[in-house]
Amino acid sequence: MRVAFVSIIFCVAVVATSPVRAQPDYRLLNQSLTDGVVLPAYMGMANAMTDLVKTTQTFCTTPTSATLADAKGAYRTAMAAWQRAQPIAIGPVTLGGRVSRIQFWPDKRGTAARQIRRALKAQDPALVAAGGLRGRSVALQNLTAYERIIFDHGEKIASTSPAARDRYACALALAIARFQATLAAQIRDDWTKPGGFRDKVMTAADGNENFADAKEASTQFLKSLVGGLDAVILVKLSRPLGKSLDGARPKRAESWRSRHSLDNIRANLKTAQALYESPGGFGDLLTANGAGPLDDGLRKSFKEAVALAQTIDRPLYDAVTDPVARKQVETLREQLKDLHLLIAGPVASEVGLVAGFNAMDGD
Repeated sequence: MRVAFVSIIFCVAVVATSPVRAQPDYRLLNQSLTDGVVLPAYMGMANAMTDLVKTTQTFCTTPTSATLADAKGAYRTAMAAWQRAQPIAIGPVTLGGRVSRIQFWPDKRGTAARQIRRALKAQDPALVAAGGLRGRSVALQNLTAYERIIFDHGEKIASTSPAARDRYACALALAIARFQATLAAQIRDDWTKPGGFRDKVMTAADGNENFADAKEASTQFLKSLVGGLDAVILVKLSRPLGKSLDGARPKRAESWRSRHSLDNIRANLKTAQALYESPGGFGDLLTANGAGPLDDGLRKSFKEAVALAQTIDRPLYDAVTDPVARKQVETLREQLKDLHLLIAGPVASEVGLVAGFNAMDGD
């Protein structure tokens, strides 16, 4: 990867000596990314949350090992759908603390664990009633809370002994699933309804209450791309890796109970790749601006990073403490650092945008 990185830097130097190009078509970029990446992600998320409700309800009604496995699978599908949307840090999801309501993580103070324990002990029927989670703590509403219940308490819920079953825990998981389905549908509708956020992005060139112009909207998409990579590098990989093999912290991995951490990262990377490579995306904008060699290098780098993420065949929880698998994880992090550096710097500059400050600055 470092050889490829040097080659791309050479391409950057060549591009820098090229003549001044025409103004990039930000309007086309905004439309392409909204219709090609954003809307499919939120529609898929809404569908997955609806399925999560149905599967959880079946599990609570007929708690068996088989329906528990289905509930766990539905959680993984729902989390993957959210992870595909997660890097898109623009629009309705950024309002009203919605990101934390979908996934409250990292939880450095252990807030969720304490609140779930209290809820399961108190067994307040109002909490699991229809709409009972509205206005409650994000620690009780989000997908991480659902994961904790299903993966920590699922076997007890599915117990063949009716006296041993934890029915309230299942009722709380179902309440969370319903909350998530409602929230996902609201975000989808806030994008797609007449006068919704899609229309705001489409009319950005004329100026509106959200954007001064099309360039400002494009800047938000670029920040999403850069910020998504930033989060994977610093939070999703570096925290569980720690500073050394002996200092690994596997329980700092995202979704570690379900062993879904790497799947989350793969979903994030697929969306980052789509933001860059989709027809009309940042890659095409580079090529239209005369920076085809730089675009070629970035596409190759994305392909390599996504492929490496797929080859790590152990859950991140196990990989960070295994000498061989850990090397793969560390290599993936280095590849993503290179991608992050190139997109936040040369790519942003070439398309006339500024990625802004982020945690990787000065790394």
